[in-house]
Amino acid sequence: MKKKFVILLCILCVLGIGLFSVTAFRKKQPAREIKAAEALFQKEKMNFWIMTDPHYIDEALYDDGTAFDYIKTTAAGKDLTYQKESLQALVAEVLKEKPDGLIVTGDITLNGEFISGEKFAELLAPIKNAGIGIFVIPGNHDIHDGWARKFTGDSQERTPQISSSEFKEMFSDYGYAQAISQDENSLSYLVSVNERYDFIFLDTNIYTLEPSTRNPTTAGRVDEKMKQWLTEQLELGEESGKQTFVFMHHNLFSHNELVNKGYVLNNAEEIRTLLKKYKVPVCFSGHIHAQDILTDEETNITEIVTASYAITPNPIGSIELDNQTIKYTRRAIDVAQWAKSNQVDNEDLLKYDEYLKDLFLKESRSLGYRYLLQAGYTDDASLDLAAELVGELNLRFFTGEDFISDKEAESIRESEAYQIISNESSELKDYLESILQDKNENDILFERSLP
Repeated sequence: MKKKFVILLCILCVLGIGLFSVTAFRKKQPAREIKAAEALFQKEKMNFWIMTDPHYIDEALYDDGTAFDYIKTTAAGKDLTYQKESLQALVAEVLKEKPDGLIVTGDITLNGEFISGEKFAELLAPIKNAGIGIFVIPGNHDIHDGWARKFTGDSQERTPQISSSEFKEMFSDYGYAQAISQDENSLSYLVSVNERYDFIFLDTNIYTLEPSTRNPTTAGRVDEKMKQWLTEQLELGEESGKQTFVFMHHNLFSHNELVNKGYVLNNAEEIRTLLKKYKVPVCFSGHIHAQDILTDEETNITEIVTASYAITPNPIGSIELDNQTIKYTRRAIDVAQWAKSNQVDNEDLLKYDEYLKDLFLKESRSLGYRYLLQAGYTDDASLDLAAELVGELNLRFFTGEDFISDKEAESIRESEAYQIISNESSELKDYLESILQDKNENDILFERSLP
């Protein structure tokens, strides 16, 4: 009996040691690390294109009626009429130049219409079919947006929204299938790009679990569960000697001193501290629709915001990576050239760069008129002059061309138009001051050495 007990004890000890060893091994070699060899690219030099905030609404959801005409007046300079054509032009350019991947950082749809998300995926399908990677994350307008509508004549009606599970299924081949780690509590995921780099795509949006009847939440955050997942990925990346870049919809930093509430993450300081700890050098985002690049001295993190693809000049970012450097260049998709090449018989599309710029300027000038008229200023000639300046400065800010000299900034302040605004509307003056001159970074071209 004693002999049997000793044998049993030995067996249990052996099993215990075996179980302990396996457990310890799993702790050291979690699933993500085991799969790290499955990098998408086995090369050093890579090029990714990035776009954000296309706000696509499919043509099946509107007609030429007054209901949709009104929505176009609320689009803040975005083109809602030729979105399909502008995306087709983008696809054609991707197929021509063949970057390694296309990244879309949210607000894929105008207001989370299921049909729009479905059709957007279809429009990008030729890129996927050509073997070029596509990586998407949702924006605050994409999941359970209570504004999802179909516009017919002078009326609008609710149209099916996109749930989080439907988004993941809809875009399953656009990042999620390539992920080596996914956050089970959100639509966040990680892609092993090559032996040197990881890309983390964060779902920073706040949305309901069920279809909504309310407007989308502008603000964003990284909740505790997502933060835990993010920390684990950054730790594993550090342990394996990899450099991580983060992509999200909301901003990590404020890119305008007046307009930032709801655009910067609610817990941005906390996330900045985390990313600083793991030496994340560059983050990419969207949401504010304006082109801006800044480097924060305290954290040494650069945030690159690409402007909305739906505004002039149909901007995208080109990210060039090798083992030593990252280079970002803002580019523009030439929709007019695409229209000519495809013999499109439409004057707007054949002169699309002019059409899109005029659309944005018209909306920006309207901003100037509204402020001054509300202040009781009614001199027509002076209103036109002031509104022209508002349009020009707004265009510079949103296209990232506001990196001007002190001399040029002072010349603007001394202009007659600026003096009218300064005297008549302190609110409008404050806004113009906030967009007049960018002293942080050139917003069109950026290059940084990597550790």
